[in-house]
Amino acid sequence: MALTNAFNLIDGLDGLAAGVGFLSAGAIAVTAMMLDAKMVVVVSLALAGALLGFLRHNFAPASIFLGDSGSMFVGFVLAASAVVWHQKATTAVAVAAPLLAFALPVADTTLAVVRRTLRGQHWFASDRQHIHHRLVALGLTPRQVVLLLYGFSALAALASIFVARGPRLITGMVLLLFMGACWVGVRRLAYPEFIEFGWAFSRRRVRARLRLQELLEGLRAVASGPELREWLQGAAHSLELERVTLRLDPARRQRLRLLGEEPVGEDNLWRLTLPLGSGGVLVLARRPGSGWVDLPFELVGEELRAGLDEALARLEKRESLRPGVAEAASPAAAWVSSGKEVV
Repeated sequence: MALTNAFNLIDGLDGLAAGVGFLSAGAIAVTAMMLDAKMVVVVSLALAGALLGFLRHNFAPASIFLGDSGSMFVGFVLAASAVVWHQKATTAVAVAAPLLAFALPVADTTLAVVRRTLRGQHWFASDRQHIHHRLVALGLTPRQVVLLLYGFSALAALASIFVARGPRLITGMVLLLFMGACWVGVRRLAYPEFIEFGWAFSRRRVRARLRLQELLEGLRAVASGPELREWLQGAAHSLELERVTLRLDPARRQRLRLLGEEPVGEDNLWRLTLPLGSGGVLVLARRPGSGWVDLPFELVGEELRAGLDEALARLEKRESLRPGVAEAASPAAAWVSSGKEVV
């Protein structure tokens, strides 16, 4: 069923599905001869001959077309032949050889499923991001794309014959080489889904995420206003920001003993201002192009805001239980009257 639909998916350019089907049928016929699977040989050769005659009129510019019923029929016959052929092969060959013989439709369908899963789309949603579409978008003509994919399918068919004929060591080497070639090819197609997915798991991104999580772990250990001030200064340095500013109303600053002066502002900084859930705002400032690109600026701000909301609630509860807080507040009250803000 998967292969039946896979051949339908690659039928997007004149002659592509018919030519790939011809090469796959030839590979199945040759490998079936090695295993003395006579019925598979007959069916595969009959299909290969029919497709070769059809291809004369289907190659660009095409005058006749497979249509859905034609491409699905090709996929069904090849899949059924592989099932019968599979019964006469050893386990490793039975799995590897058919996959190589049908490399292009299998690869295109697999990429489509993965792409649509990453995008949150239905697997059967239509798009113009199949392998042949991407090659056309990269600047090749439809005829060039078809010939290039013929070459890929011919190499895959040849690899399937080597796998069916050779020992297990040859099978493993061929599979590894072919998988490496496929990986390089997928990277050259520059699918945006895979670029973003790969960037999400890059070493730089992972290091940045760990650094942010370590900062948040340190924030959970903060036990006083002065410690929170030190943490804010350390967070700015660790995140390569000019400053991390916590702006609270004077009464709340006094209650938390969060004293200090904000550095003189600069006009050439990018600022992200985030309201805190319990009142006040968090301001992050960075220089344009300062290099903090491993994580989005907004993501860093949201993580810090959530952590600071939790830390402020914990500190206020602790300060409210501290004896003599009202009597000890006179120095802070004098500083608050100046109207300065806190970092």
